[in-house]
Amino acid sequence: TSYFYSSKNKLTTGNSELLDSLHYLEIMYALKKSKFQCEILNRANILGEEMIQPSMQIPENRLVRLFSGLNSLFSSPSSEKYLTLKDLFFDSKLNEIAKEDSLIIITYLINYLANFSTLAQKERNREIFEIYNFADRNRLLIENDFIAEQKFFNVLAVSCEVNEFVWAKSFVERYQKFLPLQIKESAIRLAKARLFFEEGKFEDSIHQIRNEKTENIAHALQIKLLNIRNYFELQKEDIYSLLLDNYLNSFHVFLVENKKNIHIKTIEYCRQFLSIFRQILIQKKSKEQLLDYLGKHPKMACYTWIEKKLRDYKSI
Repeated sequence: TSYFYSSKNKLTTGNSELLDSLHYLEIMYALKKSKFQCEILNRANILGEEMIQPSMQIPENRLVRLFSGLNSLFSSPSSEKYLTLKDLFFDSKLNEIAKEDSLIIITYLINYLANFSTLAQKERNREIFEIYNFADRNRLLIENDFIAEQKFFNVLAVSCEVNEFVWAKSFVERYQKFLPLQIKESAIRLAKARLFFEEGKFEDSIHQIRNEKTENIAHALQIKLLNIRNYFELQKEDIYSLLLDNYLNSFHVFLVENKKNIHIKTIEYCRQFLSIFRQILIQKKSKEQLLDYLGKHPKMACYTWIEKKLRDYKSI
């Protein structure tokens, strides 16, 4: 249990802890089962009772069904299994499930959607939002009086991606006080900048993070992606057109310099974004070519925004 309920980094390579724990549990279960079977049969012999082999069927238990279902989902992913599990979880009486287990189930459902789902990006984001909305209604986003920074921004990003702007604004107002103290102020400024961007207030968005200096790589990455889009929206003004060109170059350098600090997949998705973004700027390729590229890279950074820009795209 300490593995699941601690803050340790669980995505490390060469870690045998999970397999060792599973092996130990298999031995422990087999031993306990054998001991109880022996006791039942021994009592039957001594007391002269009818010798009945005890049934070892697992009793009906929603939590067992949920985790068994998750095991099946990751062994053989399918939308049908996911929907069955989601409905089973949403229909659960959460007071009968430990909060820690609910958090694990939520994480696994979102991980399935992010990594295995065949849904289109828009539908996938809507599903993830519904899970976060369920977690919000049931007070499952707060752990030990804090909301994790990554979770805070994931919820904000997904709610914006599915155009739930009123909900997103309410979320920021309600949860900002639960952010860790050391990053709270910069996180709130970045969240407000994202909300201003979604409202079309691009200069206000830029102003919120103009002087933001952070050693937090995740914050820096979000700021750069946000400013690239802000400058693009304002590029009719020469100053922003110049800033955009310089910013694109600096963003490329930022990715190279931080390749050891940013997950390799994140860098890949950002480079996909840069590639199609530059094509949108020079307007040499056809709309069909760019839509084809977008379709082949469904996890690229800022996917929904790029999709919107391509609606009005025209090649020169």
